[in-house]
Amino acid sequence: MTKDLKNTAELFGFVAVGLAVIGAMVIASLA
Repeated sequence: MTKDLKNTAELFGFVAVGLAVIGAMVIASLA
């Protein structure tokens, strides 16, 4: 795996975690 591809994968993972946290907070506030 190239360095750029690894960095992109890590960035996507970070964004996915951020969206999951925000989504959980929104769901909790609506519940």
